[in-house]
Amino acid sequence: MRQLMIGTLYLLLTLALVFPAQAGELDDYYLSRFGGISAMQLTAVGQVQSSINLPIERCGTPLVRGLRQDWPRLQAATQIVLAKQLAAPAQQLFYQSTHFVVHYAPTGLDSPRNASQTNANGIPLWVVTVADTFESVYATEVGAMGYKDPIPAGQHFDVYLQNIGSQYLGVTDSSAPAAQPYITIENDFAEFISSGFTAEQLLQITAAHEFHHAIQFAYTYWFDMWYAEASATWIEDEVYDGVNQLYTYLTPYSHFPGYSLNTPVSTTTGGGYGRWIFNRFLAEKYGVSMIRQLWEDTIDSAEKGSDINMLTYIDSRLNKNQNPSSLATEFEAFAKQLYLNEWTSHPNDLSRFPTLLMANYVSYPVNAKSGVFPGGSLQPYAFAAFSFTPPGNAGQGDLVLTLSSRTPGIKLALYKEMSSDIQPIAVDPAADNLTVASFIGGGIRKVVLLVINTSSSTGTISFSTDGSKTTIPVTGFPPLGTSMSTGTAIVAPVIVSSSSSKSCFIATAAYGSYLHPKVQVLRDFRDRNLLTNPLGQSFVAWYYRWSPGAARGIADRPLLRLVCRSVLTPLILTIEHPLVVFSGVFALASLGTCWRRRTVEMER
Repeated sequence: MRQLMIGTLYLLLTLALVFPAQAGELDDYYLSRFGGISAMQLTAVGQVQSSINLPIERCGTPLVRGLRQDWPRLQAATQIVLAKQLAAPAQQLFYQSTHFVVHYAPTGLDSPRNASQTNANGIPLWVVTVADTFESVYATEVGAMGYKDPIPAGQHFDVYLQNIGSQYLGVTDSSAPAAQPYITIENDFAEFISSGFTAEQLLQITAAHEFHHAIQFAYTYWFDMWYAEASATWIEDEVYDGVNQLYTYLTPYSHFPGYSLNTPVSTTTGGGYGRWIFNRFLAEKYGVSMIRQLWEDTIDSAEKGSDINMLTYIDSRLNKNQNPSSLATEFEAFAKQLYLNEWTSHPNDLSRFPTLLMANYVSYPVNAKSGVFPGGSLQPYAFAAFSFTPPGNAGQGDLVLTLSSRTPGIKLALYKEMSSDIQPIAVDPAADNLTVASFIGGGIRKVVLLVINTSSSTGTISFSTDGSKTTIPVTGFPPLGTSMSTGTAIVAPVIVSSSSSKSCFIATAAYGSYLHPKVQVLRDFRDRNLLTNPLGQSFVAWYYRWSPGAARGIADRPLLRLVCRSVLTPLILTIEHPLVVFSGVFALASLGTCWRRRTVEMER
């Protein structure tokens, strides 16, 4: 009995040490992002253990703004620790230009780049460069492009230099809807020089990006964060065309096309940052003033206290044009243009666009038994691509795609890539079959099928090349990087499109945020372990059918959320630390077996 008790205690202590599961709903998320700690590591009120390095962020505005919005939901101890994140830096010195006041520290970690190099007045040259750069940004964004001036008449805008390179390049913060925002930027960009960009270039795009956030605050406090980042990233290239750092965000978008246009901000999926290219599409078709007009529309927003849905504003503005259009129409055209790489502005940068990755079929027939399932579900305003490479057969042959499971709002575009060009193939929107003549023996290198969801709800489609009808087995395309016999599935699975949605997964409701690290653990497990096999796919499909209703019932009930977190704890622990859990369970089972044997022997 003593051995059994020791084994149980060992397992419980192991669980407690490796998984402090009952931390606050969002406390762990914000503490880890800002300081590399968790709520259970608070040694006392206001006291924390040593922190670890954080992942580098492009812009801290979404994180700081999210902290302000979630502040009432955090534990008191967490609020004390993170209060400094919502306060402007207390720098000792400042330099004033026409519109800006640049605050800086004379020495220490926050001191400006090459602080010893000063002008005749003893002002560090880098501080002057920062002020001049922001003045140039102001002249372009407010003066030339006509955006609303975020600086009240007769006042100056505060810019702080601080060593924030371990977190992000810059952040724009406003404490309340009527409060004047301020900007904090990395003091010397030393952590990023090796990224291929100079400190001056990083300063330029950071100034253009963050000042545009200040402009957004001038229009509305309740802006949609994904579009705020898409706009701030887009304008970098309009102000400083020669830097071109924003093209790096297009690769994640091209790898995760199945995610919605308004997917939450993420450097991994291209959410927000990578969506800047949609603004270029609109600017090329309707003029660069189109983006400003979209922000001007938000001034009269009736939505107060929650972020607006920018997709509705885009659709409304397109309907107001001289030649009325819609978001559905323009998103379809945008997806085609992204595949074709046909851009009229910034012609010298066409080579910077990554190739849209797609699931490739090289063996036939293609049907429900193929390694990569031919079809799936698309989030609202998302797209995916499938390619078909002709087999090495002699003679002639057509490719016939039989469509099934197609929902309204799904638009199709078909292309054949020849040796010298790409040619569109006419598609009858009402047809059940798409035919590509002379697929074999006609000089075609590849046929590409674009599937575009132009609706505000999830859309599905499936197809085959042998005339068979296919049924969608799972909500979402196969996960990125899954090796299949017919190629590599690179289209990402479906995710929740809004971190604040009450109709999302149970884990999101239990932990209070789609961004919580424990929710990310479950998402990763789904993508890597469930969606890669038929049994897991069936489970996910079943889960997606019944979980939204359960999640809605849990989200507003603190006790149920606590119960759900407790139930999820063993699962998440097993995913994160399988060896520890299994060794503990094995030890406990072994001790139980020994105890049973000893009991039997004693009874004899």
